[in-house]
Amino acid sequence: MTDYKPFAPSVAEPHLSVDQLYQYLEGKLPAAASHEVEQHLLDCDLCADALEGLSLVPQSEAEHALFDINRYVRKRSIRSPKNTILRDIRNWGLIAAILFLLIFSAVVVWYQVNQSAGTSLPPAPPAGTQAPMPTPHTR
Repeated sequence: MTDYKPFAPSVAEPHLSVDQLYQYLEGKLPAAASHEVEQHLLDCDLCADALEGLSLVPQSEAEHALFDINRYVRKRSIRSPKNTILRDIRNWGLIAAILFLLIFSAVVVWYQVNQSAGTSLPPAPPAGTQAPMPTPHTR
């Protein structure tokens, strides 16, 4: 158990600490500090309820339970950041890979189409000869 800390609730957290409440319960506070705690308990329902609950539980068990509760609350309240540099790099890498595959596939298909279209043409006549003219059809 820690030594007496003067009663001075902060503006951000105007409640008594667990240590202060246990010191009050065990009678380790000086009379002036006990009076300040009692005055605070009259005005603060939360601290009064906490004092009542802490009076039912040994300090070692309460500290362990409070540690577990705080860890659970922290775990549940911490959210992972939505956009991190690593996640952005991973997303851009995935997009680049997909685009590369699409462009590569399009080039391969284009090449295959041009290769097959090139082989279906009739062979060119030898140099120096004229290609036969098609005969006109009459009706």
